Amino acid sequence: MELYLDQIALEIYRIRNLAGQPEGETLSLYRQYAALCLAKGEVTTARDVHDAWALWRVVSRPAHPDLVPFEELSSDKQALDEPYATAIRDVARGLALSEPSEPDIDDSVDWENWEVVTSSVF
Repeated sequence: MELYLDQIALEIYRIRNLAGQPEGETLSLYRQYAALCLAKGEVTTARDVHDAWALWRVVSRPAHPDLVPFEELSSDKQALDEPYATAIRDVARGLALSEPSEPDIDDSVDWENWEVVTSSVF
């Protein structure tokens, strides 16, 4: 059974690579991009792509020189993330995911009288 994220990952991959399918480590990265597509949709930025890439890259190459905050990358390195952000936005547009989804709020909870008790947890 194919994971629903794999279908989205494949669409993003095809936009960027035109043919083939992501495999192994690459599939793992494109699954991150698929999750980003679902979470951020058309408002996905190059910074978001870099953060997803960094989360993926740290597993296999924790000393990679580009594992720094997006703002610390050179403009040339930052520009490398934009085509992926564009692909993610294009797929999101096709899925009609133009805005991040709002969390479901349980209307049966009396939020005005809700108390969070943390002292007993720690």
